[in-house]
Amino acid sequence: MDTANKEKYDHYLKEVRISQDMLETAESKGKIAGKIEGKIEVILALNDDKIPTSQIAKYVQLPEEDVIHILSIHYKM
Repeated sequence: MDTANKEKYDHYLKEVRISQDMLETAESKGKIAGKIEGKIEVILALNDDKIPTSQIAKYVQLPEEDVIHILSIHYKM
């Protein structure tokens, strides 16, 4: 393989790695977003069942302040 083709091939491999990294990052962010949405759904459902925020925080493993903030965003408090 001559130098010009080797440089093109190396550039191609670099672009492939970048694309793979971007896809992996997007996948990770999607999983995180899904977990957050799931916790929010649980928080809202437990609040609808009149469970105290301190217990909700314990169940979803978040600080009570975060639970209160989520509930305030969703107009539940």
